[in-house]
Amino acid sequence: MKEKENSGFQKFLNGVERVGNKLPHPFTMFMMLTVMIVIIAQLLNGFTVPIPGGKEDAVVNGILNKAGFQWFVNNILANFIAFPPFKTVLVTMLGVAVADKTGLFEALSKKFLLRIPPYLLTASVIFVGVMSNLASDAGIVFMPALGAALFAVVGRSPIVGIAAGYASAASGYFANLMITSHDANLSGISLSVMDIVPITASAPMNVTVNWYMAIASTLVLVPVGTFVTDRIIEPKFGRLEGLNIVVNDSDRDVSPAEVKGLKAAGLALFVYLAAIAAMAIPENGWLRDMETGKSMLTQMDPIIPIIALAFFIVGTGYGFASGKLKSEKDVIKCMTEGMKSMGGFLVIAFAASQLIGIFKKTNLATVLAIVGSEGLEASGINGVPLIVIFILFLAFINLFLYSGSSKWALLAPVFIPMFGLLGFSPAFTMALYRIADSCTNIISPLFPYLPIVLGLTIQYKKDAGMGTIMSMMVPYSIAFTVSWIILAVVWYLLKIPVGPGASVLL
Repeated sequence: MKEKENSGFQKFLNGVERVGNKLPHPFTMFMMLTVMIVIIAQLLNGFTVPIPGGKEDAVVNGILNKAGFQWFVNNILANFIAFPPFKTVLVTMLGVAVADKTGLFEALSKKFLLRIPPYLLTASVIFVGVMSNLASDAGIVFMPALGAALFAVVGRSPIVGIAAGYASAASGYFANLMITSHDANLSGISLSVMDIVPITASAPMNVTVNWYMAIASTLVLVPVGTFVTDRIIEPKFGRLEGLNIVVNDSDRDVSPAEVKGLKAAGLALFVYLAAIAAMAIPENGWLRDMETGKSMLTQMDPIIPIIALAFFIVGTGYGFASGKLKSEKDVIKCMTEGMKSMGGFLVIAFAASQLIGIFKKTNLATVLAIVGSEGLEASGINGVPLIVIFILFLAFINLFLYSGSSKWALLAPVFIPMFGLLGFSPAFTMALYRIADSCTNIISPLFPYLPIVLGLTIQYKKDAGMGTIMSMMVPYSIAFTVSWIILAVVWYLLKIPVGPGASVLL
């Protein structure tokens, strides 16, 4: 174990942590980045590039003027309220807090561990994290906490559990055994631009065109994530001083009260899911859009409160049955205690929201994406080198322009025609995009869920900072990126169908 601690890569991670933690507080850093973006935008004010397939040009907008100042003053509150994870985190946490504070996560962890061999714990957390994108972004909120609880029960560092839960949930957007809302969103965008060039107009495009590759991605990410967690993250964070985790055999046993609570929670979940199914499956169900008839479970806004309510109902059922809750006042107390932990998130979120709002207003991200794609097209590269460069290029863009659907809405009109003319199918092009859009989320300073994992980590390591999180996430990001590139290259060379009826080449 000592050799692992002193390995070159571990020394590199230690360096990342030391340097990163010497950086200013995330709030200050976001504000500094905001000032830098404002200055760069002002220097490039008026720089124009045409949007491929569009009727308008992308223009860099400087805001160091009266109009820009007034826009900023008028939009400070709007930027904060419109911050992408704002409603997701706060609403989800109302339910998660009840499940957590009543002890449901702890009891579920112990019950879960009785059925799972210790050597499969890490793999199980990674698998559940990857699959959690069925719940859209909500998985990023609850997986770090669940990972911490599972690892703590067996005496392993909860920080390692946080890392495993966060990395798998935030990087697993293009990995699942099921069709998700991301498939629907991105395939819809792709379909809308496929007629730009005739060669791609009639190619297959629907929610299943990436399914085979998504399944393969799941089978790849679980062992890779498990290896990184057990061989790299745990040697560094598994024995931190001050954690004071002492686990007796009795701590791992599920008490009669906990068993009763788990049964009640299971029954409550069954009834709740049955009610949701009754409203979502029938064509005239209450969870069917009145205009389109489509299920509302594929939409972000309805799914978040539905998930939050699930945690609330299950947590409440467990709490009353186990004796942890005595009245509705105890339920409110659990929610209040849970929301207290969101204070740090709100402070950082305010600064991050202003940075993102100004970044969008200046149009720098759009111009950067278009200029980069034009350079890629002009290089004349094709085949395997193009696949590798394309993934790395978009992974870099993802550090600054994180929203998967909005970024694809911008880039699809560029890359689907471009790759189509080079012989690649729209389905495979979209798959390559989804790979790049997933692997660098966890190391992006602009990723809106970063404050969550930082706040949770600080509960166990008081001096944790951005450097700590980066040193935890860099190994996952590197490993996932390399593994996905290999998978994409193999897929291309063997011409394996990307999904039902969807080939790699046109």
